[in-house]
Amino acid sequence: MESTVIESKLEGSIAQYLEGHLQNLNQISQEILELQYKDYPQLLQSFSKLDRDLAFRDVKRTLIYLIESLEFNVPNSFSHYIGWLQSLLVYRGVPKDTLLQSLEYLEEVLKRILPVSYHKKLENYIRLGKEKTKEPYDGEETVLKEGTKYYDLARHYLDLVLKNQKNELIELVMTKLEEGVPAEDIFLQVITPVQYEIGRLWQINKISVAQEHYASSLSQLVISKIYFHIFTPQKKEKSLIATCISGELHEMGLRLMTDIFELHGWDAYYLGANTPTPDLIQIIELQHHDLLCISATMFQNIPLVVSLINNVRKSKNPNIKIMVGGFPFMVNKNLWKEVGADGMGKDIESALQIADELIKKGS
Repeated sequence: MESTVIESKLEGSIAQYLEGHLQNLNQISQEILELQYKDYPQLLQSFSKLDRDLAFRDVKRTLIYLIESLEFNVPNSFSHYIGWLQSLLVYRGVPKDTLLQSLEYLEEVLKRILPVSYHKKLENYIRLGKEKTKEPYDGEETVLKEGTKYYDLARHYLDLVLKNQKNELIELVMTKLEEGVPAEDIFLQVITPVQYEIGRLWQINKISVAQEHYASSLSQLVISKIYFHIFTPQKKEKSLIATCISGELHEMGLRLMTDIFELHGWDAYYLGANTPTPDLIQIIELQHHDLLCISATMFQNIPLVVSLINNVRKSKNPNIKIMVGGFPFMVNKNLWKEVGADGMGKDIESALQIADELIKKGS
């Protein structure tokens, strides 16, 4: 059965309505900024060209997150984003009230554009966002907790990553594997918390975007090295194929998941991001996998998830089980049903359990 719920939601949606009145969201974002600069000229005077460009980017992203949250009825998605953005700005020296003011102008501009029927819902979402800007954020608390089983190993791993010591990092992990540390423990109790810690360090302005990206690339390299350590050529009874929706930038979680599935008796094929749909369909038809895993971390990509699932259901392997995961499915518990999937994994442990249940039902 094709997924039509999301498609019907998007017809006559807020996004389409806005684009029908203003050619694109850039114009709305610029109008919001101009109102803020008019009332707070000192803000504009203190901004460099780069600062103004970043302010425009942040206003546009905030607008996009608001539209996504309104369309999919997930106010906690918008407030979560606002909390994240507020901490990001504060740690970069932006005055605390700047985002609060921006939300007020965003509400003012959208009320002039949207029909009155949208206003009450808009007011509620903006109110939640404003409340989030006033909540304290303790960015100094590390993700890595003393007393945990692999704390020392995780700290050593992080230190090597931040110092860009690639060879030493690989040697550390390979040595630990040879000493008997389970690969799954390294995945879940070392690499995963270290990646969250790297994200925290970037958020509080302790490392640059370039450093954060390079750190992630090092962990991806380590994961690939571990794969060859755990890979066995024996044919397994269950197989899956995993992909990220086109445009997704966060694919490491899916890569970790596929490798852990491999450890649990699956043949797992990781395609990563930006695999063209026709190519994916061809693989599904030719190889007849038991499970397709789709990852999406942004609400704006949910229509792409719907389109992909519909194409799979029209393929020569329409009965393949489909499991989805990612942030949108965490904040909207029924979204996986609306997009037409068979299940949703909120974490790797639950994904393993649900995947086995789906295969048993299909056999």
